[in-house]
Amino acid sequence: MILFTCIFFSSISYALDCQYTNRVVSSEETKILPYYNNGSKIEPVIVTISTIGDGWQQPLTIFNPNNVHVSVSLVAKTETKLGFACLDTGNNQYSLYDFGNSTILSKGSVSVPVAGTAGPRCGEYRFTNDYTVTFLSSLGVRLEATKIYNYTDACKICPNGIVCQNNDTKCYGDSQCGSGICNIAGVCGNTKIVACSNGLKNCNNASCLEPSIKEKGQSYSCSWECKSGVGENGVCSMNLSDTLLFLALIILVLGVGTFLLWISYKKWKTKESKKEIERLTKRIDELNDELNKISKKRDKTQEEIAKTKKLKKELEKHQQDLKAYREKSYNNKQGAPVRVNENGYEVFADTGVLFHRWYFERLHGRKIKPGYEIHHKDGNKLNNDIENLEERHSKLHGMEHGRGRK
Repeated sequence: MILFTCIFFSSISYALDCQYTNRVVSSEETKILPYYNNGSKIEPVIVTISTIGDGWQQPLTIFNPNNVHVSVSLVAKTETKLGFACLDTGNNQYSLYDFGNSTILSKGSVSVPVAGTAGPRCGEYRFTNDYTVTFLSSLGVRLEATKIYNYTDACKICPNGIVCQNNDTKCYGDSQCGSGICNIAGVCGNTKIVACSNGLKNCNNASCLEPSIKEKGQSYSCSWECKSGVGENGVCSMNLSDTLLFLALIILVLGVGTFLLWISYKKWKTKESKKEIERLTKRIDELNDELNKISKKRDKTQEEIAKTKKLKKELEKHQQDLKAYREKSYNNKQGAPVRVNENGYEVFADTGVLFHRWYFERLHGRKIKPGYEIHHKDGNKLNNDIENLEERHSKLHGMEHGRGRK
């Protein structure tokens, strides 16, 4: 009984939680109901057939609650107890008796006594639950067994096979909702198209989506999902400002690269020019030495004369090349704009001032001593590193070189 009560009340509370319910059959029973012969039912529709308790020797009572008299014919099975001193031995005898017809007045009853065959030493009888009542009446009334159904409310079962969800609950499809509608916000309701909440936007009346969350290259349902706000063929792309910024960045990178390449080329060109000047200067010195040797010889052969002419032509050519290179200005190792003068020294391109003298004075913070020259230790007039420059007396300097200052 306690278990039944708990199940009953839990069923009630469960039903109260369901927004959508169906009427279902909770139980059914068979009753003998009176009808007029034309098929219409007589009210009230209750006829009671019962015994008093379940003891032996108890009569069977038929009650007629209707407003008409009815005639009944009763056939019932009775049980006779057999055995010594009326003890129940399990071998009782059952008999089927026809109790004949009885007239039951309106709202009255008939008591039918039990009957049976007396067994040895005992004569107790009782009705069983196996009986047939046939109603006869000249008043146009008949009674027949009729099934009575009791109904209750039960939670509605949706097509997905589980209890339908209430409105305002999360859903993924119409088949989950008792209303049959899972709206665009993903919530059960009565309307498919609703206002999106929590910052979401309506996308094609199909779903509520968050705006401005998709990166370039990601797919979208509505273009406003893209951070750029621009998309094509279902894929996010860059907007005009981002595209222009990207192009500007490319142009900047190309410009910086071109500038660095130009600087590198200029440095290489200056280095090559300096090497050529050094080579030509060295060759000119070699030719001058050979010419001096030849001129010292008194007896010159024709071969020597021819060689002399050839050397002079080569000398003139190299002198012209040297002059052409000297007229070109460049930035030397110290970063100054210079050219090479006719004596092979670097001079400022605009003033012609000897660079190595100016450079020595600048780094030492004083003028060159009177009667002194600046000497290139390694003999290279174009090597103006401060470690290669030495202050020497003019006489010693002239005796060492026999020509212009270094």
